[in-house]
Amino acid sequence: MHDQVDPASSATEYAEIALREALVNALVHRDLRRAARVAVRIFDDRLEIWSPGGMSDAVGELDEMVQHGGVSMPRNPLLAATARLLGLGEQLGRGLCVMRRAITELPNRRLELRATTRDFTVVLPSQLSRPATTRPLV
Repeated sequence: MHDQVDPASSATEYAEIALREALVNALVHRDLRRAARVAVRIFDDRLEIWSPGGMSDAVGELDEMVQHGGVSMPRNPLLAATARLLGLGEQLGRGLCVMRRAITELPNRRLELRATTRDFTVVLPSQLSRPATTRPLV
């Protein structure tokens, strides 16, 4: 049995722009004072990127940032500058907005963000039609 690809999707399982933004954000905003590493978990129906280091009060409201962008306040400015030089980021505070826009272009898919003061998780839905699972594939 072959997985069915949604007609509006590209050849990749996850929206490439959203995946790139999520990975770059996880690295440039992670808290290097914590021993934990950025984690990527792949499920049947989604990909989760977890990063140690949550939202700062100075950043603003998460919903507002997702809708309109925010202020660029990377915890790791050298990594952020390197990502910008490599064309992987702009340092404009628009990463969450870019992710949301890329996901909402897909039918019946939505971006999920889980933010605490200690960590941040981005959940990207698969573009393939499969049943949901709670067990990681990788």
